[in-house]
Amino acid sequence: MDDQQVRQAVCRASHELWSLGLVAGDHGMVCVELTRRRYLVACPGTRKANLQPHQPREVDLDGEMVGATREGAHRAVPPAYWRPCMIAFQVGARHEADRRAEGPTVHACLVVQPVAAMALMHKSAGASEVQLASGRSLPMIDLKHEGGEDLFRDTLGETPGVLLPGVGLFVPAATLDRALNRAERLAHDAAVTLALR
Repeated sequence: MDDQQVRQAVCRASHELWSLGLVAGDHGMVCVELTRRRYLVACPGTRKANLQPHQPREVDLDGEMVGATREGAHRAVPPAYWRPCMIAFQVGARHEADRRAEGPTVHACLVVQPVAAMALMHKSAGASEVQLASGRSLPMIDLKHEGGEDLFRDTLGETPGVLLPGVGLFVPAATLDRALNRAERLAHDAAVTLALR
């Protein structure tokens, strides 16, 4: 896909997340890998309901705007949102470079805040995971805690999503469509679980 097609795909995904109630207003994030170390991001703070193709930002692996001078560089994505993406993309790159390396293939990441998943995370504060009615469990990892990043790295590929306190539900996948499907399924599972409690 060329740059314009990727921009349109990010906009469509953002609209879909908003219409499904997986993000509210300008919350949430959609991120797609363009090339190694270049990513297109619909950032938090950008309204997802009517995102236009010129609005997603191109960032590097540090979450800084591509093309900005080092002195003028600024973080385009809040670190709490970007850090899990950066880790997932690094794990995915290592896996693709060496098929013997453990980890998933990751070319797209979502950060969503489905109401039921956020409620379950709040009710399970202090737990290491949230058990869903489907039998699946979602790990709950705080990247700011000691060992949080290593635990997160080890968890990638083992679960379809990770609950990040203060951020939301992080969903990595090989493609944007797979990430959207996972996010929708997990939001549904969380809603059923909450209804049964």
